[in-house]
Amino acid sequence: MRGTLVLSILLLSGTAYAVTPPAKAPSAPAPAKVTSEEQLFAQLKRCGSAEEAHPIEAKLQAMFRASPSPSVELLMTRATVAQGAGDDTAALVSLQKAVLLNPRQFTALNELADMLEDYGDKAGALKLYRRALDLDPQLDGAAQKVRELTQSVEGRDI
Repeated sequence: MRGTLVLSILLLSGTAYAVTPPAKAPSAPAPAKVTSEEQLFAQLKRCGSAEEAHPIEAKLQAMFRASPSPSVELLMTRATVAQGAGDDTAALVSLQKAVLLNPRQFTALNELADMLEDYGDKAGALKLYRRALDLDPQLDGAAQKVRELTQSVEGRDI
């Protein structure tokens, strides 16, 4: 009876030991399907259109969400919720923290630039749009914003 009790406890607690199956012959390593952030950013720079860039942007966003530190994703979510609630200050702070934690988070850079532009900080917005475009040259709308703000902030060449 005592042996049955010990066996039941081990089985219920998930610590029972099983017989190890015989070792399989080593197989050839599976081809690497995961692409590094650096490779994806390099691919973004080679894209010829926004449509070509979208799947790569999605992969990078998924990598950002799956990072060991979920802080950036949490901050991005907070920024979205704050923007939806009309709390521009909380959204701004969350985006700034997200960019500090991951300076390559091009979506946060772009959203932060939008907010700075809305607040009238055109020079700051231009700087952030340029940083975002440096990471993702096909980022939707960012190139147009840079052209507009460059004229506004730096003037036209004579």
